[in-house]
Amino acid sequence: MTEPEKICPACQRPVDPWAIICPHCGENMPPALRRGTLLQKEGAAYEIETVLGQGGFGITYQGRDKRTGSAVAIKEFFPARKARWAKRDSDGVNVIPYPGQEDALDTGRMSFVKEAQVVSRLDNSPPSIVKGVDYLEINGTAYLILEYLPGRPLFKEVRSRPDGKLTPQEIFPKLLPLMDGICWIHARNIIHRDICPDNIMWKPDGTLTLTDFGSARQLGGKMTEHFKPRYAPVEQETSTAGPAGRYSDVYTLAMTILYCLTGENPAQSTERVSCVMGNGQPDPLFLPDCLTPQQKAVLQKAAAIRPEDRYQTMEEFKEALIAATPWLIPPRPITGPDLIPVPNPLAEFVKAHLVGVILAGVAVVLALILVLALTASHDVRATAPELPAAVAAEQEKTDDTQLKNPPESVTMNGGHLWIR
Repeated sequence: MTEPEKICPACQRPVDPWAIICPHCGENMPPALRRGTLLQKEGAAYEIETVLGQGGFGITYQGRDKRTGSAVAIKEFFPARKARWAKRDSDGVNVIPYPGQEDALDTGRMSFVKEAQVVSRLDNSPPSIVKGVDYLEINGTAYLILEYLPGRPLFKEVRSRPDGKLTPQEIFPKLLPLMDGICWIHARNIIHRDICPDNIMWKPDGTLTLTDFGSARQLGGKMTEHFKPRYAPVEQETSTAGPAGRYSDVYTLAMTILYCLTGENPAQSTERVSCVMGNGQPDPLFLPDCLTPQQKAVLQKAAAIRPEDRYQTMEEFKEALIAATPWLIPPRPITGPDLIPVPNPLAEFVKAHLVGVILAGVAVVLALILVLALTASHDVRATAPELPAAVAAEQEKTDDTQLKNPPESVTMNGGHLWIR
């Protein structure tokens, strides 16, 4: 169906029917909300800025939290392009159903609110999972407020490469934090069900963040059929393959990895079922030659057609990928017999006899001081002037007398020594 020509509401110039932003003045094009529109409820206020994207069931904007001034992403439930359940009222803001679509609009809005409730639990999520900020039910519809993620979707990053694909060395290290984030949501009994190159943001620092929880559901709850062809597992495409589970996110991530490595959308799960189980033909799943045999085996298992043949948890998938890729994790320091230090006898002796060595050192120092003192005394005597013979004889006689009769006291009188 051909879209009618659009006229920009701001500059009144004609624009492309599929344009979401006027190329002349930058205004958001209908049916998107105009720049400056305020979404307010219970003290919260968010201002619409630029349209980021428009899909079959909603419009995503970049906006601003008027309370904090921080940038946010705003998802509006507006099923107008694909489902055609709703349109804008004459005020250009409120959402009203087309005749006969009242129930469909209400049902879709309730489903969207459930997504908002799920995402609101992600306010303390790790960096690889988008954070929920708020959600509002106003204007006849609902809005989900998320943290704003700069960057671009993963598929655009892949397309920007000269050969239109990534190498294992480029993508594998970035997968580990993403896998940890998915483990985090799985631990809260949430499965995403829509992991694909469109819903992973490649941020300016090269890290990945999983977004768009529009298909996410509480594990064990009712699973409505939301999926992207070629990325969804068979249990999401048909009702006869069993319920979706954590292993469903394993499959969708494996398909996303194959897209990054090949630049091509992978084979659809129903096509694979038809070939393998229906016609006995080879599995059309393509595993590129940039992978080692061990890595191919890991991705083959993660993308198995039957849920029971896959890794059942993201932890298992991550551990298998690491085991198949020795360079993915830096090697640990070698210990044990492979790294034996060369013995140093002197160092070992000093370590074992530290106190003794210190005492011995002190003794050596004291001995050196004593030797130096004795040497100095000897030098003084050797250099003293020689006494006359008569004086020396008298001095010797006096010394003998003193040795035989030790003096009781010694006094000084007029410079003479008197002994009594």
